[in-house]
Amino acid sequence: MLDTTDFPCFYFPMTVLFVDDNQNFLSNLSLKIDSKLITRQLTDPIQALKLLKSQQRMDRLIINCFNETHDESLNEPLFKLELTNLYQTIYDKDRFDEISVLVVDQDMPGMSGIELCRSLQDKRVKKIMLTGVCDAGLAIKAFNEGIIDKFVLKCSANIFEELNTMIRELQHTYFQDLSSPLVNAAFMHENTILSDAVFNNFFKELCNEKQISEYYLYDTAGDYLLVDYNGNPLWLIIRNEKELKEQDQYDFNAFTKIIDGGSYY
Repeated sequence: MLDTTDFPCFYFPMTVLFVDDNQNFLSNLSLKIDSKLITRQLTDPIQALKLLKSQQRMDRLIINCFNETHDESLNEPLFKLELTNLYQTIYDKDRFDEISVLVVDQDMPGMSGIELCRSLQDKRVKKIMLTGVCDAGLAIKAFNEGIIDKFVLKCSANIFEELNTMIRELQHTYFQDLSSPLVNAAFMHENTILSDAVFNNFFKELCNEKQISEYYLYDTAGDYLLVDYNGNPLWLIIRNEKELKEQDQYDFNAFTKIIDGGSYY
């Protein structure tokens, strides 16, 4: 079975929700947090709970875009991306509103950070708790019990750097969790390039070079639809040596036009 611990089969920017009853802290936070992150702020934990409980967009995306089929001739499961539905999804800006990471203060009136996080244990959202020194023991206990994913002391000299790092890690983990059942079901029958460390490094370098903000695995060959920060599509097409020789006859300029005007790599 494919080890998906390091490689989501899809990723796109999602919102980080900050909840703290101290508006001054939230205002200062907005100046220090990574400018590429999509953020939202709330001072009321009850309002935050209602918002997070109402999230359903990711469930619809998986159902509509990712389809596990079955090859009767090979008696194997296959992974297939529904391109028509995906194109509708990637040009729907509302998908960015879904919250993947919650950053919440522990000490709030009406509902503590731990109480809020405990109420969200049935949700996929990843949780970071902000805490004072006196509540550090509570944070450690909540972490050990799986109620929160990470915590950081508000008095930390590097709090903003720590938060930026934690948020990036947890957003990646969020999509790893979503990808795991999809990819394992599709690739359990074969060794795949997605489990290759060389390919993983190449893919990460390609995303950095091409300023890729989101990507979607297209099929079991390892083909990807990539989208850069300007919304331009790019196709990563994986072929072995035999397949490349067979495809020498094709006009890739014409092929580029077929795939909705996107470029290929």
